[in-house]
Amino acid sequence: MKKKLLLISLLFTLVSCGQSTNNNVAKNKSPMDNNDILDNDPNLKKLKNYKYEPEYQIEVESYYSYEIKVNDMPLAVQSPPFTKSMLFLANSSILQSGIQSLTITIKPRYNSEETEQKEFLEDPEHIDFKLKVQKTAWVNGILEEPEIILTYKLSDEKIKDITEQKKIHKELSFNATVPFILKGWTNSKVFNLKDSIALEKKVFQKYAEYRQLMLDRKGDAIIRSSLNQRYELMQSFYFKREKVIENRKKYLKEFPNEKFTMAEILDYKLVFYGNNRVLGLVFNDEIEQGQSCLNQITVDENDDLNLSYIKYLLHQPEGSTELEQIR
Repeated sequence: MKKKLLLISLLFTLVSCGQSTNNNVAKNKSPMDNNDILDNDPNLKKLKNYKYEPEYQIEVESYYSYEIKVNDMPLAVQSPPFTKSMLFLANSSILQSGIQSLTITIKPRYNSEETEQKEFLEDPEHIDFKLKVQKTAWVNGILEEPEIILTYKLSDEKIKDITEQKKIHKELSFNATVPFILKGWTNSKVFNLKDSIALEKKVFQKYAEYRQLMLDRKGDAIIRSSLNQRYELMQSFYFKREKVIENRKKYLKEFPNEKFTMAEILDYKLVFYGNNRVLGLVFNDEIEQGQSCLNQITVDENDDLNLSYIKYLLHQPEGSTELEQIR
């Protein structure tokens, strides 16, 4: 069977598929007990909608492999067999108005069989990397025409020895104006890279707990374990409270019957994001390097395997001793 690699939808993550576990999560909840994550969820009551709701998009055109971060949080990790042009929504990495950092790492592309990565970059006159940061906005339910606020092309760098480079690292910035202020990982614990071995064990345990909740189809526990994280994502993309409740009810009803399994958590490494305030596990193998180690597996009508990468990042909130999901 041929394995197809698919990115899991961010919006699906917001309102349905869930996140980490928590030792305080109540078990064996019946549908009658779920008002705390539906109509009575205090986080949903905090959601605000605005007349003007800005959205920031990053569009990339490239055959190279690459990684993009906004405010040192992963926005995109791309390698074969993904398509040449991709559009990514950046609002979840923006906590408030002001200057936002943008980091780009460009790596060699893969061969035509998508089984082996080339050793060096290529002449950008033939294989270029192009990026645009665009601002648009929702106004009365209509998305405005995007305005380009930043552009970058690898070919503009005029690097003489680029074909001898194994990667290019570029740091840029753009200004964003948003109506919300989110706490995010701002005051979370700063982790020490020297503690990587112990931290990796703790993060792996959280990943394993989440994986088991998925296998057990514990939809209510999945939602209940990450209410603050969900609130911030929903606010950053201006979700309406009524729509979130509607989608959650549908998810709680349908999720127990979904046909999928979860891949084993293997071949991973610990990564630090958010200026060392955020942790995650990503693949460390050649083809899937940098992608999330949490993977949902489904089989389509052609018996092809579909592997979905589930974004799952942890932090330790101020005043807490436990890891919790933040994105």
